[in-house]
Amino acid sequence: MSNESWQVKELQAELVRERKISAALLAQVKKQLQKHANIHTAFELSSELQKNFAETSKQLLHQTNAFESLYQHSADGMLFIENNKFVECNDAIIKMLRCDSKAQVLNLHPSDLSPKYQPDGELSLEKADRMIQRAWENGHNQFQWVHKRIDGEEFWADIILTTMVLNSKSLLHVSWRDISKTKQLEADIINERDVANRANQAKSEFLSKMSHELRTPMNAILGFAQLLELDKDCFNATQQDNINEILHAGEHLLELINEVLDLSKIEAGKMEVSMEHVLLQDVIQPCLNLISAQALERHIMLLDTIDYNKNGQSYCIKTDVMRLKQVMLNLLSNAVKYNCDNGKVVLSSQVIEQQGNLSYLRICVMDTGRGLSQSEIKRLFSPFERMHNDTIEGTGIGLAIAKNLMELMGGTIGVHSTLGKESTFWIDIPLVPPLISKV
Repeated sequence: MSNESWQVKELQAELVRERKISAALLAQVKKQLQKHANIHTAFELSSELQKNFAETSKQLLHQTNAFESLYQHSADGMLFIENNKFVECNDAIIKMLRCDSKAQVLNLHPSDLSPKYQPDGELSLEKADRMIQRAWENGHNQFQWVHKRIDGEEFWADIILTTMVLNSKSLLHVSWRDISKTKQLEADIINERDVANRANQAKSEFLSKMSHELRTPMNAILGFAQLLELDKDCFNATQQDNINEILHAGEHLLELINEVLDLSKIEAGKMEVSMEHVLLQDVIQPCLNLISAQALERHIMLLDTIDYNKNGQSYCIKTDVMRLKQVMLNLLSNAVKYNCDNGKVVLSSQVIEQQGNLSYLRICVMDTGRGLSQSEIKRLFSPFERMHNDTIEGTGIGLAIAKNLMELMGGTIGVHSTLGKESTFWIDIPLVPPLISKV
């Protein structure tokens, strides 16, 4: 081998060694760079964690301060229970129990600040443990409780128990709210209601007895007046007028007595109705016949627009015939009495659907009188309420009785009115299935 060839091979070998050394150095540099990059990333992550930790700590401190402020300054009493005993309380509890310090509250069982028995007769000790256990099971429990102040005075409280973890301890947060005034108000309302019910019962019994006592002599007075009327030819004109006044006043007073008796029965819950199926015209037509003379006297037109035989069929209703006639006569009589001379009274009807397949027939009685204000409508169905014209004969009981009778018969009564124009009274009566029965 020539000297030149050997030198070339040596140079090539040297070049290979240098390339290997360069590659090794480059690998070490990359490794160091990666290490520095990881350290930088870790440093950045550490800085971000420190920032988040500081922000979280700030928020926790703010929430802790807010809770502490709420806890100490709340108007409601707040306590903590551990192992069924109070371990902390706020100032509202000290004030509520009229204590001198927390020492009179802490380490006590709830029953220690309660009467021996709760109003339902259960031992406070047993019931308190049961309420606490329920809170642990459900995470929450709310109930009313009778507590006792340090001076022995008992008071009602609304109690809310809520489970929570504080400083790695499982506790019950307790909220007390003194509801003694609310309870006293409830008791006063119940007492007033009972007093009113007893007074109403006494009134009903008095009216019933009084009406019975008055009806007997009134029937005698009317009887003798009717006998005198039979012999009216024996009396002069003045005497005949006096007899007519006796009859008129007696009939009015007897009507009042009968209505008072009906009202007394209704208020005492003794009014009974006898429901039966009847054709609508068998109720309406007799009522119109009875009221026609009263309407004719004031030149008031009675218009009956009810289609009793629609398509050859007639409405069949379920009602107490006598009581429904009583209601209709009251509505028709009022429509005539409170109408204007030469006015109109219009009867109409329509079928209305209520409560699924159950249908009702609405009968409307419209008059052209002066109408009613909203304040008058609100008082309209109350007993002994007279509307705008006290000079018109009436008892003020009829509509109150009508309302109760309709409810007893499974129906309703109402009114629509425009002051200065007209009024429309309506009643809803159950229709007999099928809704329209063949005649």
